Amino acid sequence: MESHVKVSNKAGKSPLWWHLIPIDALSVVPIVRSEEASDSHIDLLVPRFRGGCLGWLQRRLPAERQFERLVLDARGSTIWRALGSEVSIEHLIMLYCQAHPEDVADAEARVLRFLAAMETESFVRMQKLDERP
Repeated sequence: MESHVKVSNKAGKSPLWWHLIPIDALSVVPIVRSEEASDSHIDLLVPRFRGGCLGWLQRRLPAERQFERLVLDARGSTIWRALGSEVSIEHLIMLYCQAHPEDVADAEARVLRFLAAMETESFVRMQKLDERP
């Protein structure tokens, strides 16, 4: 499956660089923490204040208020669980297809849109897979 990432971010522009790389040569690294919820969904723990000069405010919040919870649905949780190991986006799509056979027809588009949204919000970052001999 020689495919490239073709998605748009909020502004309608293509992401900076990773849309030019074949999906079998890219991996995704989570940036925010996550927790397994009791209903088998995943909660992303997003810092309330991110970036620049607001970091000092984040550290002064009580522990229970430092993070907002973003609850992923079953499809998003399937993808997020696979991010723990260094796998290609192509492999993520295959894992998604195994978990959600009803979505096989548009699995690639769904996974790429999810990853693009996560990357736009700085929840994940894209990186090239290590080229090992």
